[in-house]
Amino acid sequence: MPAAPAPNSLDASAAHYQSDAGRLDADFVNHYTELLQRPWFTGARALQLGLGNGALARQLAPHFQAFTIVEGSSAIVADFKNPPANCRVVTSFFEQFTPPAPADRIFGNHMLEHVDDPVAVLRRTRDWLAPEGRALFTVPNAGSLHRRIGVELGLLPATNSLNAQDHVLGHRRVYTAAEFRADLEKAGYVVEQLHGYMLKVVSNSQMKTWNRDLIDATYRVSLTLPTEFCANLFAVCKK
Repeated sequence: MPAAPAPNSLDASAAHYQSDAGRLDADFVNHYTELLQRPWFTGARALQLGLGNGALARQLAPHFQAFTIVEGSSAIVADFKNPPANCRVVTSFFEQFTPPAPADRIFGNHMLEHVDDPVAVLRRTRDWLAPEGRALFTVPNAGSLHRRIGVELGLLPATNSLNAQDHVLGHRRVYTAAEFRADLEKAGYVVEQLHGYMLKVVSNSQMKTWNRDLIDATYRVSLTLPTEFCANLFAVCKK
């Protein structure tokens, strides 16, 4: 069985969501849900892989009859106060979880960079998907503009290198678009869409003083850019 994240990395993730940089993630969640829109907000059952700061779950859950969240950190689960009435939160690693019924939608937002064996986890999620369902995944983009700038400044040896914050949060990798597609297809998924979104020229911690208008503007501009420059990669997959 793949190794689960180290407990200290899970604790660090919980602390991150309480920080100024972590609260910036709420803006990124708004952009992610804007990117999704319909028809992805349909179906009876949905499954979210990873809880994060809870903002995504609160936006997605009302669109489904039953909404299950799988999260490995008990500290993150404990911080999720007053969940939507249709939410069921399961404290479990993905490698050890089995849903009670197939899901019409699976949302794997920034979780593949955390797991030991992403292809093995993706194969499991494919088994959880209803025949006509869709799984939507996002990952950090190795070739993003802010990583390229980091290399130019000497802060990163290569665009796919992990920085100190990556290690603290338990990140094991970043993806190029080709690597992302390859892992999805190795797991047996058919990739219907794969493109980029969100523009970053500096790190999250450096963006925490930016106002909402500026962050929203960078998101809108990102949708007009080539995939390789965007901060995140987004894929829609079917069986």
